[in-house]
Amino acid sequence: MYAYVTKCLYQRSKFKGGKNIKSLFKSIVYFKARNIFIPSNEDALIDRIKEAFPNIETNQQPADIIYLHTPNKVLFANILKEGTYHNDSMVWIDKIHYNKENTCLWEALKNHAKVTVSVDLFYCGALFFRREQAKEHFKIRI
Repeated sequence: MYAYVTKCLYQRSKFKGGKNIKSLFKSIVYFKARNIFIPSNEDALIDRIKEAFPNIETNQQPADIIYLHTPNKVLFANILKEGTYHNDSMVWIDKIHYNKENTCLWEALKNHAKVTVSVDLFYCGALFFRREQAKEHFKIRI
């Protein structure tokens, strides 16, 4: 986690956009993601990802990175059931503190039994499933 924060999140970004999009794009580079799964209708985001990363596949399973526009228990449960993720996948969730409902949903998702690591970046958050890692929760200022 230390390497992810120092070598990815805290590095300068060549990408344009808000902190959440810049951090998502830096994470794609850092984890060398080959495919990203976006279950909702986010055509503008898919276009930006394809423009920045022409070789990345979208909506292939299992995905290296899964993007959720907001915390969503139903989508998260479907992701876990359908084999959309693997041991090294990351779920990127936008707007985790947008309102009280999103904050409560974020808390529920990060405490899910299959989630081993959560990273709260205030604007967004990341969840990891690495079975070999102890359960930990981080708050990182970006």
